[in-house]
Amino acid sequence: MGRLDTAFLAAKYFSATLGLVISMVTFTYVLIFPAVIRLRYKYPEVPRPYRIPGGTLGLWTAGIVTTAWAAFTTIAVFYPGLGTSDPDSSLPSGLAGERLQYTLSQAVPLSVMVLTGLGFFAPGRRTRQRVDIVMAPLAEED
Repeated sequence: MGRLDTAFLAAKYFSATLGLVISMVTFTYVLIFPAVIRLRYKYPEVPRPYRIPGGTLGLWTAGIVTTAWAAFTTIAVFYPGLGTSDPDSSLPSGLAGERLQYTLSQAVPLSVMVLTGLGFFAPGRRTRQRVDIVMAPLAEED
């Protein structure tokens, strides 16, 4: 294998890895921004070191806009070229004409990470219920 082949493979896998990292990060934002809204309603009495300006309207506006942009970015990285006349021309360098390989390089690890997260989330149900019980009297004091 020559230097040119090695460089080609490096560019190919770097592009796929970069796409995966970006889609994983933006996917977390798809979950984070709605969580801000939910927590504001579920625990309104909890003091927070920051507030989104504009009250409830500002909260909902920021939540919807940022969630939509994060979702769009996740989809655009996951499926480059979406909405163009030739989506395969938008594939990262080194993966030209390999739509299935690129999509699998994104879908499989992202699915594994989501399933891993759900695997950790499920056993925490009892802890979340205990937190709700502890927080309930604090809400009634106000």
